Amino acid sequence: MIAHVAVTVSSADKANEFFKEVLNCKFMYSYGLDATASNALFGINLPTQVYIYMSEEDWIEVFVQTAYKRANGNFDHVCFRTEDIPGVVARGQKLGYSFIRHRTTNKTVLFVKDKDGNLYELKKTASDEKSPLS
Repeated sequence: MIAHVAVTVSSADKANEFFKEVLNCKFMYSYGLDATASNALFGINLPTQVYIYMSEEDWIEVFVQTAYKRANGNFDHVCFRTEDIPGVVARGQKLGYSFIRHRTTNKTVLFVKDKDGNLYELKKTASDEKSPLS
């Protein structure tokens, strides 16, 4: 049972474009995290602005760090359920986002990469998931 997921991006503009315009998430609110709290919680001694977005069922916490660069070579990603995968792809491609498709004989897996390099998997519904390893 996951309450929310958090990601880091390099700008609020990039976050708004991706989460609102591509994924159709609703912006809920933002708050500031001062350097003391950021250091105590995450070991990052910088003040940080945090933005909260809501998808149909879940929410995501987006931390903005202007010097953020995602490390290559890891499996980190967030998976979103959506009934409108063609719409996400159309909106994302129009705004210059990269989509990654991998087809096997049994299924197609679809990811979108935001402009900071974070990966997001897209699934049509929760019922599409047979198991975490399917």
